[in-house]
Amino acid sequence: MRKAVVLIGLALSVTPGFGQAKDQSHEICQPHGGRCQTIKPPNLPPAPANWKMPRTHDGKPDFKSDIAPIKDATISLYNALIAPVQAEVDTADTLLIVPAGELYYLPIHALGRATPDGSLSFLIEQKRFAYLASADLLNAIASVRIVANNHGTTHPLLALGNPDGSLPAASEEVSTLGRLFINANIITGKDATVSRVAQSAGGTTYIHFATHGMINSLEPKESYLLLAGDPGRLSVKDIVEDNFKLSFNGTRIVTLSACETNIGGFDPSAVYSSLSRAFTKAGAPTVVASLWSVNDTSTKETMTNFYKEIVAGQSKAEAMRRAQLAVMHDQRFAHPYYWAPFIVLGDWK
Repeated sequence: MRKAVVLIGLALSVTPGFGQAKDQSHEICQPHGGRCQTIKPPNLPPAPANWKMPRTHDGKPDFKSDIAPIKDATISLYNALIAPVQAEVDTADTLLIVPAGELYYLPIHALGRATPDGSLSFLIEQKRFAYLASADLLNAIASVRIVANNHGTTHPLLALGNPDGSLPAASEEVSTLGRLFINANIITGKDATVSRVAQSAGGTTYIHFATHGMINSLEPKESYLLLAGDPGRLSVKDIVEDNFKLSFNGTRIVTLSACETNIGGFDPSAVYSSLSRAFTKAGAPTVVASLWSVNDTSTKETMTNFYKEIVAGQSKAEAMRRAQLAVMHDQRFAHPYYWAPFIVLGDWK
């Protein structure tokens, strides 16, 4: 029987000091009352080379222009993490991934299987994806969605871009998004300050930051989004502790179009672990965030396509799937480095 949504919990244990997986398990269930099942597949293969490379203008073509160097690792990870639950995956249209530990930083949607012609078929080509820090968030997502839908909005979009002038595509990105929404509030350059965010966020449906993300893995609460003016940054600590009294009442999505905004400390589930977790704690029902340092131009293309699909009425998960496929099919951006960094966290509908 086909299921609209299947939740998959992924966990592994790690040998201290070596970062090698000893064991991993899956918990599978249908949200809203489905049966849960735990499966233990074979051990993970050795970890692939680090995919991570601030938001950049270009990349190193030696490994970003060709998928071949990651093909074996991609297939091995697929076989370890997805193949053991393939029967459940095949029944689903949308996969909710609840990763633990280091798996929180792995783009499950970019894993794939080899096709008869030797190419890779990525999961995102067949399935919608969303990621959750905990399965317990399902009930919270439902309640937040209901509350958000009961409030009107002052502006449909608040988009801040290129506060330091170093990201020209970020300025183009927010300007393009502004043309998709009536009464959009577009703020760029030296005007993209924390105070403008605090003044404008309340009652806004979509809040979009196109800037640099600065990550501090040793002190995750000090990770921040770069903005203009004084203080010139919006940190994890500021968001969680509500230092600037930001309101996400009525907000549907907060998009962090910057580098590594889903990356944080050694405990990815901790409230202070990342910028994405901080915005979730502050009340954003859905956060779009990145898993590594992103390319300026491909990010602009991803975000433009994502919001076009949102405006057209697609769900958040389907909008991201279509946006990533559109970027993937551009020959310049065929490598997952370009199309796969952004994930939908939280409410996927």
